[in-house]
Amino acid sequence: MTTTQMLHDATNQSSTAVLDASETRRAYTIFQQIGAGGCGSVWAWHDVHEVIKCQDAAASSITGRSLRNEYDMHLRVLKSLEKVMAAGVLDDAPNRIVVPGCYWYKDADDRWSGGQELLGREGGKALGNCDILCSERIRPLPQRIRGGLVGAFCPEEVGERVMESVGDQDCLVKVYLGQRSRDDSHERGEFTCRDFPIYLDLMEELGLDVHGYASVMADVLAMMHWSARVDAAGVEFVLGMHSVSDEAAASSWQCHPTEDSSASSGRQISTEKLHHVAELGALLRGEDIAMHLLDFDQVATIPMTPQGVDLAVEAFFLNGAYYPRPSHKGLEREVWTTFRERYLHTSLRIVEADHEAHTNLLAWLGPLGGKPADLLACGFDERLGLPEMFVRKVEEGLYEREARRGLVGFGATLSEHAGGVKEVLDAV
Repeated sequence: MTTTQMLHDATNQSSTAVLDASETRRAYTIFQQIGAGGCGSVWAWHDVHEVIKCQDAAASSITGRSLRNEYDMHLRVLKSLEKVMAAGVLDDAPNRIVVPGCYWYKDADDRWSGGQELLGREGGKALGNCDILCSERIRPLPQRIRGGLVGAFCPEEVGERVMESVGDQDCLVKVYLGQRSRDDSHERGEFTCRDFPIYLDLMEELGLDVHGYASVMADVLAMMHWSARVDAAGVEFVLGMHSVSDEAAASSWQCHPTEDSSASSGRQISTEKLHHVAELGALLRGEDIAMHLLDFDQVATIPMTPQGVDLAVEAFFLNGAYYPRPSHKGLEREVWTTFRERYLHTSLRIVEADHEAHTNLLAWLGPLGGKPADLLACGFDERLGLPEMFVRKVEEGLYEREARRGLVGFGATLSEHAGGVKEVLDAV
């Protein structure tokens, strides 16, 4: 039964006019808030594979975000992912990303009524007069992984409370390849398994395949830039369980990190913690874990021009630290090289496949067709140079940022590093 059917069936029940306290408590076990962001709140029914996003009009008026844009951009990305997979562009991809399904959208003036009594005061507030988006729910990580996170990183005095917390059951892990953990903020008692941030040094400790993660992020970003033609602003990469949806499974490709768990960043942790780290790393490397792409409300279209590249570069730096960053340091440099080479490789394959498809279309249209309105804003040769331009501007942009921070010698090393872009292009 779909979420829409559940709501309509529920609102037709005569017994929902008034809820007593016990019914209200029962309702909260069925429908509860599982997240929040700059656009609004996220709600879900227990054991239902769909989520409802409710737009907060006040917050959206400040941030400029909207669920209508999220709906449009989400569908655009799904369509592009299907397109590049059908074209065989990602046949050699070693990893897989899962893009959740996107089901329906209703604005504030076009929706059902009557859910307030069923869901209680808080549920009625969530499904009040607002825009609503329904999409597939990312299955949270199971209890054994939450236990591993608590055992490895949580202060002992709050561990039991976290494991018993209903909110912490909605456990997803955010993958930040572009940053190391700067402090022990999780050791100060503010620990939660919801949207747990895992940084590059923690991935080292857990023995996760950071190069595999970098490759899948590069494939996804290339697809969004050169097939969907969007800036990818604000999207997030999280680890969750593999989807049970056939629709999502059809729009994904495989992501199985390697089994190498020998890496360690050298942080001083106890023997018991080391045991939890080793166990957690093995669980996160399991075949039932997948990387998911979500949050499209900030995404915007870009032209296939140098100006569009500038917009994509700006979005890259504003998008948290999910992607690797250009660096002169050991592991950071290696992971950036993996990301950069894979991004260029996949981007060029997408551009070439798109050009071939348009050429075939023009040949089929013949003298009657002319050029379709959505054909490229610049020529094929110029388009081939846009991915390299993006990589170069990202590297130059980071150099400028680091130079302002006074990092001596960083510029020369990065210039040397950036010189390899042409060699990568020649190789692919």
